[in-house]
Amino acid sequence: MRARDSRRSKPLASNSAASRSASAWLRRRRGAALTCSSLIPLLNHEAHCAYRWFGLTDTAHKRSRLEFLGNCPYGYRLAADRKHIEPDRAEQAVLKRIRKLRADGLSLQAVAVELNRRKLTTRQGSPWRMEYVARIEKREASGAIAPLR
Repeated sequence: MRARDSRRSKPLASNSAASRSASAWLRRRRGAALTCSSLIPLLNHEAHCAYRWFGLTDTAHKRSRLEFLGNCPYGYRLAADRKHIEPDRAEQAVLKRIRKLRADGLSLQAVAVELNRRKLTTRQGSPWRMEYVARIEKREASGAIAPLR
């Protein structure tokens, strides 16, 4: 029976490196007792091949279609299509307040204290810290995600 790719439900190519190595290994082991310890090297190799095959192609495919990869930055959320990000209004209001406070000359620590005084919390519900404000400011300065004005 040929191995199947569970994501695409079609047979794997019989000439793939993983398929060739598994076939060769099984031919060498024919007649020998198959034990858990004798299968571990094969399973490790097969898992590595599958990881490379699935991981690299899926990531490249998502990049080519301009789909979002990774965690959503603060101020954005995953869109309904689960592929792209969109602005989150509540978090965008907090970002706008952070930019205004920094423009008024407040330090990173003072901005965090002011956000906590106004009972604003992070996405996880924790109080603001200077490091969180610095990370947001660094992300916006790098231009990774264009800030909404």
